[in-house]
Amino acid sequence: MTRLNGLKARVNATAAAAGREAGQYTATLTAPEAGDWTITIHSGFHSSSTTLLPLKVIEPGSRPPLALPAPERGRQLFVAKGCVTCHLHRDVNAGSDTRAGPELTGRRYPAEYLGQFLANPAIAPRRSRTAEMPNLNLKQPEIAALVAFINTERQASR
Repeated sequence: MTRLNGLKARVNATAAAAGREAGQYTATLTAPEAGDWTITIHSGFHSSSTTLLPLKVIEPGSRPPLALPAPERGRQLFVAKGCVTCHLHRDVNAGSDTRAGPELTGRRYPAEYLGQFLANPAIAPRRSRTAEMPNLNLKQPEIAALVAFINTERQASR
């Protein structure tokens, strides 16, 4: 179908398979062409939705893009792993005001402790009867990138 000039097309994918754990879902998306694609996930929990950072799709056989610096990789993981669902960080989700966890904008934590906590959130005492940080089964490179993002000084230009 050819869309009219000036309109923004929208595609909604409604099927997702159950993941390995309760509350986890997986989906495979195949982009029809190279470019930056934006994906919005509607969780079905109230009217909440999460828009992921643009996903760069490259042509088959193209050179892969250069590796991102750790803080930027962490910023993207903060969205991709669903941290934005419970935490506010103004470098990612400035308009959100719903959160179960603490705001992380401008917060600094000892890197070793934060890394241990992200690897196993159960090490921290529970502060609330309703919200508990889930174990995301993060890999060491993901943890390092998230620590770099959370502990990075906020840029005035963003």
